[in-house]
Amino acid sequence: MPVNSCRANYLSDDEQLRRLGKQPLFNRSFCFMSILGFSCSALLSWEGILVTSILGLLNGGPVGVFWGYLVNWIGAMSVYAAMAELTSMAPVTGGQYHWVAMLAPKSCSKFLAYLTAWFTTIAWQAMAVSVGYLTATLLQGIVAFFVFLISVVYFAPHNSPEFFFKTFLNAGGWSSQCLSCLVGFPTLAISLGGADCAVHMAEEIYDMAAVLEAADIMLYPFLRSPFPFSSQGLVPLPWHCIILVLSVSSSVGVYASASCMLWSFSRDRGLPFDRRLVKLAKNQVPVMVILTTLTITILLSFIVLDSSIALSVPLSLIIAALYSSYLLVCTLLLWLCVISAFQPHLCEADIINSGRLTWGTWRVPEPLGTINNVLDCLYSIFLLFWSFWSQTTPTKPNSFNWSVLVFGTTVVFSVLWYVLRARYYFKGPIREVWKLKDPED
Repeated sequence: MPVNSCRANYLSDDEQLRRLGKQPLFNRSFCFMSILGFSCSALLSWEGILVTSILGLLNGGPVGVFWGYLVNWIGAMSVYAAMAELTSMAPVTGGQYHWVAMLAPKSCSKFLAYLTAWFTTIAWQAMAVSVGYLTATLLQGIVAFFVFLISVVYFAPHNSPEFFFKTFLNAGGWSSQCLSCLVGFPTLAISLGGADCAVHMAEEIYDMAAVLEAADIMLYPFLRSPFPFSSQGLVPLPWHCIILVLSVSSSVGVYASASCMLWSFSRDRGLPFDRRLVKLAKNQVPVMVILTTLTITILLSFIVLDSSIALSVPLSLIIAALYSSYLLVCTLLLWLCVISAFQPHLCEADIINSGRLTWGTWRVPEPLGTINNVLDCLYSIFLLFWSFWSQTTPTKPNSFNWSVLVFGTTVVFSVLWYVLRARYYFKGPIREVWKLKDPED
C-alpha cells in the first residue's frame, strides 16, 4: 500500500486517537507493507528458531522441537487473533494495558492496567536483551565458521531424516521424557511471541486500525523457516551472514517497540521519572526512553554472563511477562464475550461514548471467537507455568532459571509502588483530549 494512498486517512487516524483520549504527537510514516515488514523483521521468527531451538533440542530432541513448534504456532496464532480484535477497537501505543483498562471492571481497572503495563514493559526490555544476545551469538558463529570449517565438514556425523522425526533427547536429566519435552516447550514459543510490536507503533501508522488488524493476522504466513530439512545439518556461510543482517534489523525493530512501550507507560505516569522519560526531541524522537532501554539491556546482560544456560534467562522472562499480559487481556475479553457485553460495530462516532464497548471493524465470528478466547487463556497459562522451570536438574546457581527472580521482583516492586505511591496519581490511561476537534477546522 503506497504511502500517498494512506494520507487520506491521516485526519481520521488523529480523530480516532483523540477518541481514545490521546493527543497525536508522532509523525505517521508506516503503512500496511512497511509495518508488516517491521513486524516480521522484529520477531526474527524463522531466523531466531535456529538459536532458540537449542534449548528445545536439549529437552525434547528433534521430535520435541518439531511438534512443540507446531503447537506453539497454533497457540500464538490464536492469541494474536484476539489481539487483532482488540486492536480494531482501540489502536493505541499502550496496547495490552490500555485494553485491560478498557475491559476491566472500574473497581480494579487501574490496578490491573498498572500491573499489565509493567508486564509488557519488562517483556519488551527482556526482548531487547535476547535479540542482542542472539545477534552476538550469530556473529560469533560467523567467526568460528572459518575455524571449524574443515573439522565440521569432514569429521562431524551426519544425521538422517529418521533421526529428526524419531529421536527424543533428555539432556536435562529429568525423570521422564514427557517432563523433559514440557520443560523445553516454552523456549520454542519465543520466536513466535511479540507480534504486538506493531501495536506499540500504532501512533506512527496511517489508517492504524485497519492496518494493525491486518498486520497481526498476515504476519503468520511468514513465520516459517526457508531451510529445508537436510541430512547435512549445516547452514552455509552466506545464509549465516543474511541471518546476521536480519538479526540486526530485528534489533532495531525490537528497540523501537520497547522504547515506544516504555514511553507510552511514562505518558500515563506509570513509571518513576515519567516526566523526563516522556520528553520528545525536536524531531519527535523519544531519546530518553531509547537511552533507558539501552541501559536496561546492558544491566540485564550481566545476569547471563556467568550462566551455563545464559539464553534461557531472558527467553523465560519474555515468555512469563509477555504471556501474563496476554492472559489478563484474553481473560477479560473472554468474560465480556460470555456475558455479551459488546455491542455491534456501527460507526466510528459510537466509540466516543465512555464506558460503551463496541466491536471494531474486524472480529472472529461467534462461536469461534469464544472458543478462540478459551484457547488463548489455556495456552497462556500453560506457557506461564513451564516458563519458570530450569533446563537441567539437579539445579545449581549457574544453571538456575533466574527469570523467576527477575519477574517476581518486578511484580512485587510494581505492587508495592502502586500501593505506596502510584495509586494516588495513576488513573489508568490518561485522557489528554476531552473535546474532539472538528475535522474541518
